[in-house]
Amino acid sequence: MSKVNWVRSRLVNDGEGGVIIKSPMTAMDKRELEALRGKLAQVKVLLYGHSLQVMKALFSKETLALIHISVLEEIPLILMGKNFKEFESTDPREVELVTASYLSHAQREVLEEVLLKKFGPISSIKEDEQSELVAGLTIKIGNIELDFSIFSKCQAFDESLIVQLA
Repeated sequence: MSKVNWVRSRLVNDGEGGVIIKSPMTAMDKRELEALRGKLAQVKVLLYGHSLQVMKALFSKETLALIHISVLEEIPLILMGKNFKEFESTDPREVELVTASYLSHAQREVLEEVLLKKFGPISSIKEDEQSELVAGLTIKIGNIELDFSIFSKCQAFDESLIVQLA
């Protein structure tokens, strides 16, 4: 087989008008790939339960504060997109907020407005600060608990690692 024909035999149409070169995986490639998969599994095991600490180590306090603000800005949009009709009530409800850091007056007003639209009258809003949430907040209104914290997202990530390893 000539070199030209050999090259042509390795070309495959990529479906977008171009071509790619197909290359069979060698035994060495397969061994390297399996070794990488093993290392990835080890990293996942080491990371399990530590993603929150990794996040705190990677980001400065200022960056985490910006993440907190960003999460808070998304919460009204997320709430407006959800259907809570079965939880609407004409009876005033107490709302409990647990935040990574206390809300500003403007942030609290926006959140109150959205909660009023989604859940009806509010009798009071109790706000508590728990820095271990890292960023975001949790909302408890009646029997509904909504968690928009980085802490819970890190826990969910850790749990997904276990599922992937199983």
